[in-house]
Amino acid sequence: MSTKLHVGNISSTVAEDDLKATFGRFGQVETVEIARDAGTGRSRVFAIVAMTMLVASLVSVDLGKPDPNESEYL
Repeated sequence: MSTKLHVGNISSTVAEDDLKATFGRFGQVETVEIARDAGTGRSRVFAIVAMTMLVASLVSVDLGKPDPNESEYL
């Protein structure tokens, strides 16, 4: 069973592979879909990431904390 996480306020330059790598640190990522404008194809700066339910709940808690080892966030 999977849980979908809404990931908001991402940079318009972030790609699906970037999100998959970031969330993949916590467990298996099933799908990543960046919302795109139908007319222009540009990012609408949010995405849906599907992960296993347990991992998704842990990620939502952990990603809320700043990582002192990273100088830039997605």
